Amino acid sequence: MEFERSGFYINVCWDSSTGELIVEDPTEGWEWDVDSSLPPLFALDETLTIRLPADASQTQLCHETRQAFAASGLLDATRLIVQDTHESLGTSMVDLLLVEHVWKAIDAYRGREDAHQALAFLGEKFTWRISSGLRAWPLIVPAAIPAAATQGIAEWCWRRESDVEGWHHKVTNLTMARANMAATRAILPHVHPEGVDWPSVRLALTSSGRCLANGQPLQDLFEEGWPQIIASIHREVDVWQRAEDAIGPDAVLRAY
Repeated sequence: MEFERSGFYINVCWDSSTGELIVEDPTEGWEWDVDSSLPPLFALDETLTIRLPADASQTQLCHETRQAFAASGLLDATRLIVQDTHESLGTSMVDLLLVEHVWKAIDAYRGREDAHQALAFLGEKFTWRISSGLRAWPLIVPAAIPAAATQGIAEWCWRRESDVEGWHHKVTNLTMARANMAATRAILPHVHPEGVDWPSVRLALTSSGRCLANGQPLQDLFEEGWPQIIASIHREVDVWQRAEDAIGPDAVLRAY
């Protein structure tokens, strides 16, 4: 079977007689329209062979395959590394990725004529938000991946744009890292391939009962700063809910 995600392809072959699952490159020899987009690319550096027990149950086969896919990075966001000798191509790559995998999703949701108006309504700061993640190193290819989007939501709505940094002095760096992980865990069940359940994300992040994994309540850690942090989380969730209404759930998932 052949699979594609954001222009990256894999071909998966299963041989039940040998118990081998082979993930290989299907793109060799494919034609590429150089004027339209990035070329079709294999999602791995080399062929992946997974040897599975012949006597395993269906559940075991699925579990071991998932672990192997996770270890190879196939369940994560795809990252592109531009060699130092071609560093000047980075900006062009970002533009290509945005056009192919975010702007086209907005066009599909709103229609070509209406998409520009929707982005203008959200403002330049929001457009910067979309592209800022792509400009990280290595380049992240936009795709509707719930686990990756969950990390983006935690980054934007909890860690980066909320007021939590202003109260960082209340906790150590280690405790803040644990709080970030707690936020990510709270968000994950509410992010799906079809979109984000924003009311549930809002409740998960602003619940008075939010705790670290060791049971410490966050409101006790941040003390008088907690109400301000909660208000800022509501503000940031509002931003992304407006964005989803304007540009669609698929584009928002990819934008993280």
